[in-house]
Amino acid sequence: MFTTEDLRQTRFYQDVIQEGIQQGIQQGQAELTLNLLRRKFGSLSPAQETQLRQLPVADLQSLAEALLEWSCPEDLETWLQHGR
Repeated sequence: MFTTEDLRQTRFYQDVIQEGIQQGIQQGQAELTLNLLRRKFGSLSPAQETQLRQLPVADLQSLAEALLEWSCPEDLETWLQHGR
């Protein structure tokens, strides 16, 4: 019979936990970036929000840094099309 500790030692368990951690980090970064964009430019289109929520963490971090220099909402669209 497996104990909880035995289960925690399995590769499967560790992979599932790691995947959950990565998803949590990505979702948190996406929320933070969306909040920054909304604060700077107001509401975003549903398509933009969906697109941003699907970006990898590295792209979200780049976007968050880039938006500090943006002056209009169109800068986001330009970045999404060309900036990554």
